[in-house]
Amino acid sequence: MHGDRCKQLYEQIRDRALISGQQAQQLSKTLKELQNTQAQLIHTEKMSSLGQLVAGVAHEINNPANFIHANLNHASVYSQDILDLLKLYQQTYPNPTPEISDRVQDLDIEFLAKDLPKLMASMQVGTKRIRQIVLSLRNFSRLDEAEMKFVDINEGLDKHKESTNSRWLMKWIE
Repeated sequence: MHGDRCKQLYEQIRDRALISGQQAQQLSKTLKELQNTQAQLIHTEKMSSLGQLVAGVAHEINNPANFIHANLNHASVYSQDILDLLKLYQQTYPNPTPEISDRVQDLDIEFLAKDLPKLMASMQVGTKRIRQIVLSLRNFSRLDEAEMKFVDINEGLDKHKESTNSRWLMKWIE
């Protein structure tokens, strides 16, 4: 009888040990799942914060860039008007005073007259590029939105092409 009791206790202990082992495996699996979920939540929060930061940076860049871009057309017209007036003065008064002649030579007016329109054009290209970058930043900042969205790969390729073209244009202008 004592042997039966020992056998019974042994089987109970074995069964409980087996159950405890299964529970330990289940707890370990659950812990790993929780750790993965926590890592995903942290990643999501970081991406959300990054999106907000990028949106803020894009906004701060956008305001002065738009101001500059909007005023470049006026500045180009004004500078061309001044260059035209200077040319008219030179035609009307072909023999300037020695002081004016020295100043014209010091400033290299011929170079300035040729370079200023190029400078204004390159500034226009630059502000357009800044605006494209801001748009890209805004699009990136939407990564924290919950739902999946379709993207237009052609648009992405076009933006890359525009970027490459504007780099080529800047080299050509220089």
